Amino acid sequence: MDPSAYVQDTWQARDDLTFNLGARYDIDLTPTSVNPYIDPYTSASSRAWAARRRLRKSIADRNNVSPRLGVVWVPTADRRTTLRSSFGFYYDQNHWNFTDTT
Repeated sequence: MDPSAYVQDTWQARDDLTFNLGARYDIDLTPTSVNPYIDPYTSASSRAWAARRRLRKSIADRNNVSPRLGVVWVPTADRRTTLRSSFGFYYDQNHWNFTDTT
């Protein structure tokens, strides 16, 4: 289980325009069993470079700050139409010693 934190604020600039601003912080702790060392290569590359194969220590990724932005605009006076848009960065985990499919 990896820790995360999220903050968000809503700002209504005008009666017909609203901004949603947020930021998420994630820490990616690479899963390990007893051995904290991982193989950064797939089995195919390990076979090609078997003599040079070195394990490296698993390091937590602690710099994952992802901004979020949302905009809501109501263009008509009767407020029956709403246009919404949003944007954000998202981080995914890729643990090289668990992604080998061969």
